Amino acid sequence: MLPRGSCRTGSRPIVLSDILFPPYRLNLPVMLTSYDTAQLKKVVAAVTTHVPAEKIFLLGAHIMSSCYDTIFTLPPPTTRQVLHYYLLVLPESSQHRSNECWQDIIEHHCRVATPVTAWVLQAAKFVQWLEAGQPFACRVYRDGFLCYDAGRVALPAPPPLDEKEAAVFLRRECMHYINRSAEFLHGAELYYLRRQYRPGVFLLHQSAEQAYIAINWQATGFRPMVHSLEKLHRYALAFSTTVDAVFPKNNEQEDHLFRLLQKAYVDTRYTSGYTIEGGELLCLMGRVGKLLEIAKESCEL
Repeated sequence: MLPRGSCRTGSRPIVLSDILFPPYRLNLPVMLTSYDTAQLKKVVAAVTTHVPAEKIFLLGAHIMSSCYDTIFTLPPPTTRQVLHYYLLVLPESSQHRSNECWQDIIEHHCRVATPVTAWVLQAAKFVQWLEAGQPFACRVYRDGFLCYDAGRVALPAPPPLDEKEAAVFLRRECMHYINRSAEFLHGAELYYLRRQYRPGVFLLHQSAEQAYIAINWQATGFRPMVHSLEKLHRYALAFSTTVDAVFPKNNEQEDHLFRLLQKAYVDTRYTSGYTIEGGELLCLMGRVGKLLEIAKESCEL
């Protein structure tokens, strides 16, 4: 609303971006049902066409809201658009494919409908986790929106979740990832001082990987079994607004830096063409250091 005595012509769009991820941050199972739309059904159809899915849970969504604030409308009209879904997909069988392979298939075929970030876990393993009271499984069972159910595997009701005990468990495991990240970072710094840049950036990749895992683990209790920093980065975006600023990837130079780090896991060991300059390694050490600080903050250290 305009203050008295002021005037304005035209309109001003206000764009807000929210990521909603209920399993640990919010308890919003009712809210998630509002996403049971034709848009979501297209995504589910794309998944079930290419994956032997037993069940699919909607865990969250990345929403963009646009508000046009003018002197002629009160309250201002708003529009909401889903830009991205977060899904847990439970295949009935692996068909000799890894969970990461299924993830790649899911995310590739959903691009046409709506981009997704997929967690993949075998249905039988999810049942085991429920029976054991594993925090991630319990949260999904309680708060996730079951948007597809083939009905072949029954999910047992999990035991009551002790929130304090779960928090202690998550923090203890998170500390392991943070400590490993810090040690890998120290190793990278030593290689930098020795001008051994290839092994240095390999250890830096390991440091970033552990920091990303810590952020995801603390938020969800689920560890993605992947080495791709691009995937781990996408996971972490749902839980920390500051992660994107570490690797913004908003220009050619930023893209180059992230690719150097992403490729280091394989290329520093198995290809002779991988090169990195000392200045680039120094810059990346600063970025990974910031990532580690974000991980520590997520664990309230």
